[in-house]
Amino acid sequence: MYCCTRAVAVFLPSCTTFKEPHCNLQKLQFPLACERRGRVVRRASSTTSRAPSRISEVKSRERLNPGFSTEMGVSPSRGSQGASSSPPSRSRSDVPEERATPPWILHGRGYVFPFLLSKEITSSHSTYVEDPNELVEFVGGVGGFVLSDYWDSPVGPYKELVFIPGRYQYHDGALKKAHGISRIWVDNEKSVRDARANWGIPKEFGEFEWRESSSSQAGRVTVRHPSKNGRRGDVIFDAAINDSYSPVSVPIRTKVPLLPVDFLNLVPLIQLPLDGWDRNDTPHLLKTTLSLTGWLKPAAMAEKPRVDASLLPSMGALYGLSIPSFELQFKEPLKLLSKAGTTALPHLQKGS
Repeated sequence: MYCCTRAVAVFLPSCTTFKEPHCNLQKLQFPLACERRGRVVRRASSTTSRAPSRISEVKSRERLNPGFSTEMGVSPSRGSQGASSSPPSRSRSDVPEERATPPWILHGRGYVFPFLLSKEITSSHSTYVEDPNELVEFVGGVGGFVLSDYWDSPVGPYKELVFIPGRYQYHDGALKKAHGISRIWVDNEKSVRDARANWGIPKEFGEFEWRESSSSQAGRVTVRHPSKNGRRGDVIFDAAINDSYSPVSVPIRTKVPLLPVDFLNLVPLIQLPLDGWDRNDTPHLLKTTLSLTGWLKPAAMAEKPRVDASLLPSMGALYGLSIPSFELQFKEPLKLLSKAGTTALPHLQKGS
């Protein structure tokens, strides 16, 4: 709540400029849609003209510059039909071939659906249950699904489904608990390779269908196994999602302005190293913290999600949050040694 209050205070000054007769919007370098078509816009006399509607102004300029609404402190608008219309971003063909090392800064939209299931149910879907070095122990608790549509990242645009079964117990000088990603699917091969090497995140490739919700119908996100021989793969996850309950989004900023405090540091990710690490290295974990700035609004599944029971636990319809626009930072991980040496090294030591 404190971080939300701070975020509102940060954005309020930019909102008040719209109340002035000579609004700062006129000074911004964003051409209006009518100017792009070659028309000449003539300003009416100040005695007879009215200041343009804030929302209509933002919507017209948002079509030309997707970051405009975020800069101005206004929740991004949606298409009237609820279609997925991601802002333009760097294409995957523009992404360098070399590995994209951390930190990563990603921009997109998504949904978060927390759940609380028994340890017996979720433990069978945890990839760390059979950890040979006993660096982590699954203890259960609150887990969740995270659905993201990144329109900009160091590896290009992609969509993502994250499954977090709960929390894990680990050693970092003392016994601690943190969440870990057990299963995750993306539709970008480079994201699979680089995330596995950077943070030990066990990404797999999947195919996505993403439809935004509207006032007339719920949205839907479907994730499938890769197609084979021209035939669509089986469903991994399928959910109808409604986030049209509230037209207003609330700003959130996990990092406190002017202070070295980020609330997401309190909920780090713990992963076992995967590709790109020296197998002869001392057994260790990778601890990663994140930072988030964006907008939140309520969301709910319209029905029970359909899942591949061999990969994900079955459950009823979930309530959660829609994040219409966000900036997420994945920071460089810390290398935590095994129980025999619980020192947290300040920098990551990459294997050959």
